[in-house]
Amino acid sequence: MAVYWVFLACLHWDVTGVAIPSILQQSFVSVGNIFVQSLVNGFGSSVIAGYSAAIKINTFAITCFGTIGNAISSFTAQHIGAKNNELVKKARLH
Repeated sequence: MAVYWVFLACLHWDVTGVAIPSILQQSFVSVGNIFVQSLVNGFGSSVIAGYSAAIKINTFAITCFGTIGNAISSFTAQHIGAKNNELVKKARLH
């Protein structure tokens, strides 16, 4: 069975409209981290080590919460797409 892919320009622009703010946000965060790291570097090796440890803990926490958010988003989107809104409402209550 042949599968045909069709490029939909309107869908492309919808996705781009959602992606650009996220791209900009991550870019500003990354540039900000570079500036903070350059300031921390001036305080010596013990401060750099402490800052690096704090960043690792922060990254771990962000990764955990981001993963939970992605799971909730996927669960909700799949059940809304399957028109199973009652399960989404039930899951929200727990």
